[in-house]
Amino acid sequence: MSANRFRSRTAEGDEWIAKTRARELRWRAPNVATVRHPRFGKVVVPCCSPAAAVRCAAEYWGCDASEIYDATVFAWEPGDGPAEIPAEFARKNDPRSGGAERGLG
Repeated sequence: MSANRFRSRTAEGDEWIAKTRARELRWRAPNVATVRHPRFGKVVVPCCSPAAAVRCAAEYWGCDASEIYDATVFAWEPGDGPAEIPAEFARKNDPRSGGAERGLG
């Protein structure tokens, strides 16, 4: 085998892989938090830290995380509802995402 097969990778490709992996890990975090913002409202998202919750909320609302720097992150309460997880990251029978109600289970 030739060593040239390893040269096909690019820095842009590696960056894309790293960003995709980080996004996947962020959306599959085991904890859930409620993020509230005066302009966008309230959303329940998975998180492993308050900063990750804000990034997930920004992605959910379709804005940049720097636009919602003043968002408030609260611990999830049972009355807040299930986490809003994109279908590509929702697992079957995941009670956090309401998988069964969304036709995933």
